This record gives sequence, C-alpha cells and structure tokens, in this order.
Amino acid sequence: MDLSASGSMPPCVFDLEARVAGHTAFAKLNRLLFVAERSEEHRAEAVELALRHVRMCTINTELYKKIFADYTSYIDVHTFDGAWVKSTDIKAAETLRRIEGDLRKGQMNSETENVRLSFNELGEFHFERGQLKKSLQAYLKSTDYSLKPAHTIAMCINIIRSSISMVSFSDSDVLLYAEKARMKMISDNKADPILLAKLECSAGLARMKQGEYRDAARYFSLVPFELESNFSEVIAPSDVGLYGTLCALATYNRDELYTLKSKNQPFKNFLELVPVVRELLSDFYCSRYDKCIDYLKLLRPELELDIHVSHCLDELYKMIVENAMLQYCIPFSSIRLSKMATTFRMDIEGLEKEVCKLITAGKLMARIDSFNKQIFATQTLQRNSTLEGVLKVGNTFNDNATAVLLHTQMRKHGVVLRDTSKRL
Repeated sequence: MDLSASGSMPPCVFDLEARVAGHTAFAKLNRLLFVAERSEEHRAEAVELALRHVRMCTINTELYKKIFADYTSYIDVHTFDGAWVKSTDIKAAETLRRIEGDLRKGQMNSETENVRLSFNELGEFHFERGQLKKSLQAYLKSTDYSLKPAHTIAMCINIIRSSISMVSFSDSDVLLYAEKARMKMISDNKADPILLAKLECSAGLARMKQGEYRDAARYFSLVPFELESNFSEVIAPSDVGLYGTLCALATYNRDELYTLKSKNQPFKNFLELVPVVRELLSDFYCSRYDKCIDYLKLLRPELELDIHVSHCLDELYKMIVENAMLQYCIPFSSIRLSKMATTFRMDIEGLEKEVCKLITAGKLMARIDSFNKQIFATQTLQRNSTLEGVLKVGNTFNDNATAVLLHTQMRKHGVVLRDTSKRL
C-alpha cells in the first residue's frame, strides 16, 4: 500500500530545529547528522545546527572537524575555528591528566569510593569528547567499585546512555542493564519516577529496534510523565508519545487502545506534546480509518528522518494498516470492497490483494467474492459462540447437580448398588 502521498491533509512542514529542540548531547547531534545524510533538502540546515551545537555545547573537536570535512560545500555561515579546536584540545588533555592522576592515586591507596568517582568522571569526559567506546569501558570498570545499589543503578544508566548514543547500539545490552538497574531499584525499595522513566524509555527503544513492537508499546506506555527533560541526551518527551502510539497502533486491539488513550494519564500527557499523533490514535480507535491513513501520510516525511523509527517505518506502517483492516472487518458479516477501498485510500484491486494476504496468513477469517467484489466473514459470530459456550457450561452444571441429588436420595433411602462381580 502506498503511503507516500499526503492525501487530503495539508503538506507536512518539517521544522528541523523544533524537532531536535528537546534533545541534547549525542541525541541531538546524531539526529542532525542523520538528517544531513538522508535529506538533500534539509542538509544545509542540519549541518549548520550541528556545527553550532558542537561548538557551543561540547568539547568534541573530532566531530567538529569531521563535519567540516564531509559537508564543506553546505557550510555558508560558519568558518572553521582552529583556535577553538586547539584551546579545547589543550584543556581536554589537562583534564584527562588530572582524572587519570586521581584514578591512580585512588587505586594506590585502595580508596574504593574515589576510584569509582574517578572512573565515572573519566567516562563522562570521554562521552563529552565523543569517544563512546572509551566511555563505556570506563563505566564498566566502575562496576567492581559500586558497593551500593544506587552506585550500580547510576552505572547502568551511564552504560545505557553511552550505548544508545552509538546509534548502532546493542539492544540486548541495553535491555540487560535496564533490567539490572530495575532489580537493584526493587531491592533498594526505592521507587524513583525519574529513574523508572529512564529505564522504561531505554527498554522501549531496544524493543523497538528488535521489532518487538508490542513490548515496545508497553514500555513506552509505562513511562511516568516526570521524565520531562531528564533524559534528553537519549530521548525527548514528545518521542515517547510518538513511538508508543506507532507501536500500539501496530499491535494493540481496541480495548488496549482505549486504555492507552483514555485511562493512561501519563501517556495522555505525552500525547499532548504531539497533537497530530494524538488525533491519529483517536481516529484509529473511533474507526475513522480514512483520516488515519491521511495522518500516516502526513507524518511519513518526518518519520523517514527519525533516527530510531526510519529503519522500521515500512514494517510499522504495514502492521498499522493491517490492524486497521482487521478492526474494520470485525463488526460485519459482509463488506463491499468499493466502500472499504474508499476508506483506506486504495483502488479495489490493490485492496483485494491486501485482504487476500490477510486471509492467507490466517489473520482474517473470510472469503472474497471476486466477481461481486465483496468480502464475507466465515468465522462464527463471537456473540453466538459465547452463548453456545454459556449454554454448554449451564447444561454440564445441571447434569452434575442432578447426579449429586440422585446419589444423595439413593443413599437416604438405602438404595445401594453393589458390585457382584467381586464375590467369590
């Protein structure tokens, strides 16, 4: 199904600066450089914003030089600031010598807490310099010196942050450390909503990367609204509403969608940050599938430039449309393909092929009358099957009750049947 056109919705205006405003550190830089790589239209703006952020908010001189080398022809406003690169490198070298000196001193004197703090500071230093592998190594080395649950939790969060910042991160490692931090939090009997939000977001991103969209939706739906900007180096609050909704629309049934949109107050708060996504979820639940298709087309240009969704966008959209078709067919015993095709913005032949795929896969119990262009349900109506089940249970209960009463009356009147076959 083609979801590339904008349909009846107004054309999408992609505000790049607003899209990355809720992110910091590598979350912002990775998104900007991803857009620069994928979009010719937005490349110059993305490069300019990336250079500004690197220059003003980081000490990552290697990335600064790499951007200039890769996108020289797209840089008009900025000139290469060699003085900043030199002075930043000198200060970084001095900082590194101090941290390594403190670390050696702590190790020589067997000062466990100082060693742990030094490894954390070293990890943070390498993170700010863009040396993510070295950052991970430093955080991992602090494991042996993390004696309290709070220390282990902080170590897990740091490892998760550095891992996800590497873009091609190991989803299994993120899930492992998220669960480890969760277990430590439970054992320490401390329910920190901000910490919990970070863990749920991390697990949601990892599950989404694995293609486990139902689990991803569940994790995103559990994120407390206290997240705010406390994890902006990984994810923004608006991303929670966006990613959670897309994964839910692909895998949830109507009851689950109702709970998500109406009873989950934290998630409702996240949806308020992305009005288009909020309307998409509402229209899907209310069976306004024509508007859903229009919203999906409207969002697609922006989602194609999203670093976490773009790789699975086609699969997600396919699952969402399939789920919509299944929900559309459930209430009816027969459906005209022409009416359904209008709703889903498709031609009749294309829709017939999509429905055939659902029937072949065993997802839709129906048959197609290709001559009259109609779909007929072959599955027994749920109401009838439920009534039959209730009657069967009632009859079984009645039979059992009659047998018990009969047995009681027979014992009362001394009517006993003996097994004569055992007599000698």
